[in-house]
Amino acid sequence: MSYRYQFVDGNSLLVAHFAETIAFGDLEALTGLLEADPRFVPEMDRLLVFDQHTDMSDLSPVALASIKTAILRLEGSGKTNGNRALKFRSAYVVAAEMQEIIARLYAATWQADQLHRPQIQTFSTVTGALAWLGRGDLKLDLSAGSCP
Repeated sequence: MSYRYQFVDGNSLLVAHFAETIAFGDLEALTGLLEADPRFVPEMDRLLVFDQHTDMSDLSPVALASIKTAILRLEGSGKTNGNRALKFRSAYVVAAEMQEIIARLYAATWQADQLHRPQIQTFSTVTGALAWLGRGDLKLDLSAGSCP
C-alpha cells in the first residue's frame, strides 16, 4: 500500500491519502503508527482520500470491524478520557464505487455500537469533505506528510 498521512490545522485534523492496494495488514500498521504518534487523538477529525486506483476489495467486514476495535483500544491506552462516548468526524473522499461501498461498510460497524457514535460521510471531492468538516478554507497538499 502506498499512503501518506499528516496532521494539519493546528494538529486537529488527520489527513491520510491512499493509493494502490489496501490490505488489512496495511491498515493495522497505520493504526499502530498513529497509536505511537503523540499528535494523534482518537477524537480528532479525519480526512481520508482514496485516489482513483486505490483497490480496497480485499477488506472484509471482519477486517473493518477490527480497525474499529483498534481505535477503541486507544481508549484504554490513555489516548482518551476514559469510558465516555468516542466522538469524531471522518470524511472519506472516494473516486470509485467499491471505495464508497467499503467506506459505508466501515461506517456500519460503528452504527451498531451503543456508546460510540462518530459521524462518517463519503464525498466525491476534497472540497466537499473539508466543507463538511467545517474547514472549507483549508488548503491541503496531499503529497506532503509521512510516507512509511
